[in-house]
Amino acid sequence: MTSIKATTVLNCQVNNGECGSNATCSHDASTNAVVCSCKNGYVNSGTGSAIRCTDACQMNNGGCDSNAACSHDASTNGVVCRCNNGFVNTGCDTTVKCTDSCQVKNGGCDSNAACSHDASTNAVVCTCKSGYTNVPTGGVVTCIQVTTTLAPGTQKAHLNSTHVGSTNPGFQQGDCPVSVNGAFGWHFVLTGTSTSIVSIRCVFNAAGVVTSMIQVPSDKHAYVFTRTGDTLLEASAVVNGPDTEFNLSNVCNSI
Repeated sequence: MTSIKATTVLNCQVNNGECGSNATCSHDASTNAVVCSCKNGYVNSGTGSAIRCTDACQMNNGGCDSNAACSHDASTNGVVCRCNNGFVNTGCDTTVKCTDSCQVKNGGCDSNAACSHDASTNAVVCTCKSGYTNVPTGGVVTCIQVTTTLAPGTQKAHLNSTHVGSTNPGFQQGDCPVSVNGAFGWHFVLTGTSTSIVSIRCVFNAAGVVTSMIQVPSDKHAYVFTRTGDTLLEASAVVNGPDTEFNLSNVCNSI
């Protein structure tokens, strides 16, 4: 008596040919063997001949730029790359390349404004430069030059250009007085000996415009504070005396 051994033949009509729910099942044109292919929006994360279809967004961010969010088209389930807040697409055709918004047309800010990012949301923040004031137009920051009559004996002074872009932490550390205005201190000092600081205006990447200051041990010094670590974009002062430049002496923080 001859025994016949039963064999299992995979078929796309039975349990999708064991391909899995995220794959399509077809047959090889020559051998008729089952062929599993991952559906749109999925990639094969299996090993060897084992097909395992994983959401493409879970694998290398779906091939999207590191500053983009990966999602799926509602109709086709294909991967869609969208630049995160604070970035714009500077790619070509279908290639999405996400670039810091502030590096592209000044983030859409007025030509007389500094472009920075909100510390929490990374959204673009436009801050009028020294000598300009914001006259909002339809919710947009519009910077108009301010005509200021300085008191007799006073004049404008500006930060040493080599100190623009300094960070805290990062710049030379030193001591600062304690302030309720923040834990991160920025110590400015005039270069000469016969000039005093009357007022100061600093622009930071996250904190924006800061004008409050502490002056110790003399009015040749000005300590300004931010609540978080930050980057100094600009600083100017009204001074009494002949010197028109001041330095960032040191930074400090009490964290």
